[in-house]
Amino acid sequence: MRFIMAAVFVIASTGCVSAQSEEATPSPQVTFDSARAFEHLKQIVAIGPRPAGSPGAQKTRDYIKAQMKALGIETKEQAFEADTPVGSVKMVNLIATVPGASTSGRLIIAGHYDTKLFEEFEFVGANDAGSSTAFLIELARVL
Repeated sequence: MRFIMAAVFVIASTGCVSAQSEEATPSPQVTFDSARAFEHLKQIVAIGPRPAGSPGAQKTRDYIKAQMKALGIETKEQAFEADTPVGSVKMVNLIATVPGASTSGRLIIAGHYDTKLFEEFEFVGANDAGSSTAFLIELARVL
C-alpha cells in the first residue's frame, strides 16, 4: 500500500488480494483504534501551522515518517516546486508502501498533511489535514 500527502501523504498497498480469492489466508484481527488516531491528531495539531514549504510541514513529515518507521513501513519523499498564488512553493509528497499478498493490483489512499496559509491568524488545521493524516497513520498500522 502507498500513502501520499501536497503536500500529500499516501499509503499504497501493492498486490491487493481480491475478496474472491480462495488462496487468501485469514490474518489476526487488527482493529482501528480511534483513541490512537486521536492521539496522532493531538500531536499533529501541536506542531502548529503546516503550510507547504514551512518548518511545520517538515516537522509533520518527520512525525509521519517516525510513525511509519515504528510500524516497519518504509517511506519515500517526492519533492517538487509548485506555482501558487504566493509564488513558487516547495512541496513534498510522502509515500509509504505496505506490501500486499500478491504481485498484482494496487490500492492508493491519500490525503494532505499541510494546512492553508493564513497570515491573519494561526491555522492549525485540526479538521483540515490533521484528522485525515491521523486517520492514515492509524490505517497504516491496521494494514
